[in-house]
Amino acid sequence: MWRGERGQAFIEFAIILPLLIFILLGIAELGWYFVIRIALSNAATTGAEFAAYEGITDPDLVEEKVREATDGVKLGSGDIIVLIASYQDKKGIKPKYALVQINYTYRPLVTGNLFRRTVTIKTRAIRYYPSAPETAESEAIPQTI
Repeated sequence: MWRGERGQAFIEFAIILPLLIFILLGIAELGWYFVIRIALSNAATTGAEFAAYEGITDPDLVEEKVREATDGVKLGSGDIIVLIASYQDKKGIKPKYALVQINYTYRPLVTGNLFRRTVTIKTRAIRYYPSAPETAESEAIPQTI
């Protein structure tokens, strides 16, 4: 090995190392994004199922259940939207479906700190109450809340 070749390899490694670290951090960041997205999706589903299958009509109880199910993701006060739709029959007003929507602002570690970038993760779940009539499912569900 020539005397200058060892130094050349070190310089090449020093040039490539930051790029490799940035790529590895990006892969880890992408994985963490999907972990949070799946946790929020599962939390929204848990809240909607809790409302519909347990017959809960209080949005505050559903929101509390969603917060418990987020697996450590810290949600803000306005990040969870709970909608309990109802219908009226001869016996009175009854719940039709529960809609839980989560809007979470995620700040990535790498690009969030370097470029001040945030990503909004939106997820929602809808579950019909067992007592809802068959025609209730064919009605339009609000797309924007």
